[in-house]
This record gives sequence, C-alpha cells and structure tokens, in this order.
Amino acid sequence: LTGRGLSLTKTLVVVLWSISTAALAQTPEVLHDWWRADGEVYAMEFDTAAGKVYIGGVLHYVGPPCKYLSVMDTSTGVPDMSIAHPNRPVWCGVSDGADGLFIGGEFSKVGGISRPYIAHLNAAGQLITSWAPTVGGQVRAMCRAGNTLYVHGYFGTVNGEQRDRFCALDATTGDLLPWACSVTTPFGIHEMMEHDGVVYVGGYFDQVNGATRHNLVALNGLTGANTAWAPDPDDDVYS
Repeated sequence: LTGRGLSLTKTLVVVLWSISTAALAQTPEVLHDWWRADGEVYAMEFDTAAGKVYIGGVLHYVGPPCKYLSVMDTSTGVPDMSIAHPNRPVWCGVSDGADGLFIGGEFSKVGGISRPYIAHLNAAGQLITSWAPTVGGQVRAMCRAGNTLYVHGYFGTVNGEQRDRFCALDATTGDLLPWACSVTTPFGIHEMMEHDGVVYVGGYFDQVNGATRHNLVALNGLTGANTAWAPDPDDDVYS
C-alpha cells in the first residue's frame, strides 16, 4: 500500500491499538448478584432504552444465585436471598434447635466474614460471629445432641488441639469437648447421627479406636469409645 491507502491503514491500526489498550486497562468485575441461567446461553440482545437484555439458549430457568446455600419457604419455595452465603461448597448441615443452622464444608468465608470450614447461622440466616471454632480442614459430616455438636472432617487439629478427623464442640460457645475417636485409613464417612447418648457413624472403614468395626460403628456420646454394638455390614453405609 502507498499514499492515502497506507495512511488510512496506519490510522486504523492506531485506533484499534488505542481501543484494545483501553479495554485491557479496565478491570472486569463479575456481578455476583446477577441472576443465572440453568443452561447454555447462545444469543443476547441489549435494549438500552428499555433497560433490558434478552437472552436465548438451552435454558429453562433464570433466577437469583444461591451461592452454595439456600433457605427456602416451605409454602412458596422462594429462597431467602438475604442470608449469609458461604464462598465455597457446603457438605453438611444440622439444625441448632432454635431455627438456626450449623454448616460445614469447603468454605473459608460466610457472608464475607472469615469462617473456615464450619459456621453457625441464626434464625435469620446470618452468621453468629461469636461462635468461631478453629478447624484445620474441610468438614464433611456432623450431628447434634443437645448442646454437643459432633463433627467429622479432613482435619488434624481443632482449636489448637489434636483431633484426628473427629471432634465434639460446644454448640453454644464453640469450645472443644473431650470426646474423640480415631478411624484407621483408608476410610470414608458418609453419615453421623446421635440417639440416646450414642453416636452412630456409617461409611467405609475397618477399624475404629484400634478395634475391628466394618463400615458401621456406635460410639459413646461422652467419651468416643466403641460400644459393644457391632453389626458388621459387608459394604458401605450411606445413611
């Protein structure tokens, strides 16, 4: 290209370079409160005058994001979007007996506040900041009996003390309780429940507290010691 053609080409390159530089200089921001589609979006059209965006694709529903935890009205099914949401998956939850909820999982924050792996929400779905035990890894299962919360997860310490994947916490203060047990690896825990002072644990394992227990064990609710109950199922227990 020569003459005017070359000049126009240079001008176009400069303009495109300027636009690209300006675009790169902007930091994109994800609007987390925007509603989400449940499938792929293939087409979009903006109507700036009406303040609308039209979308089309392989979708059946568009709604607000629930961010790993949802509290829904039992009559309408409408989620309460005002609750404190965790920033990573929730693996387990149990009622606190006062319309609140204990949750455990992979998260490090709840409602934007640091709360690694375990948290307590009140009846309004807000974080109870005074309840803050320090758990050294993901929480995968839990159950509650009165003021005692029994917890299993991928941790080795709780509140600075050694606990090998199982612990018991005061449900009011978050203090660590003496209850403890150990399960020999390899193992996986699928379910925990408490009844009449006994904590039942199901999953896949061969030894608990040094004694043979296949996939299902009953533990003393005060000490964590094995009870004599040993049904010995031959495969995983899930619930």
